[in-house]
Amino acid sequence: MANTLQTYSPESVQVAWGGILNIKGFEEGTFCEVARAAENTKTRVGAQGDVGITMSADKTGTVTVTLMQTSETNRLLSAIQALQDSTGKLARESLQIKDPSGSMLCECLGAHIMTPPAVTLADDMSPKVWVFFSEKILYLEAPIGVINSAATVAKISSVKSQAESAITSLITSSGFI
Repeated sequence: MANTLQTYSPESVQVAWGGILNIKGFEEGTFCEVARAAENTKTRVGAQGDVGITMSADKTGTVTVTLMQTSETNRLLSAIQALQDSTGKLARESLQIKDPSGSMLCECLGAHIMTPPAVTLADDMSPKVWVFFSEKILYLEAPIGVINSAATVAKISSVKSQAESAITSLITSSGFI
């Protein structure tokens, strides 16, 4: 076993929605929290002490992302929220959270904006809290090198350019720019 000291840096944490929107401009303190809606198991104890355990099939949950008021990501997410409001359709994408210090990867499938932040204006900046609902939250340990593989980067780059064009068009036509 190697004697290495692992170092955590919040600057290295990556949060991406749909593999294209890199969420940036995190608020200080806790800026990303992933939580499943249900416990993994339920326990039942009979009258004579017999124990039964039920594994939950519910893997739904929420991802809470807290951004600075000045984060450019707020504008992009607001445009997506406006699109959801105007079309009545949810923008559902995979949300990935990566922490390279522990090679942790959390994949949140079918994620959509569940709750946009409250509009709060004060004499100082106010954090903007976005809550996403996910149909299925998977906790994975990603071996070093897998996250940044050439195939993954190529796929993300392709989807990113398509989505950036669509978002830019949406923002321009909505009067955000």
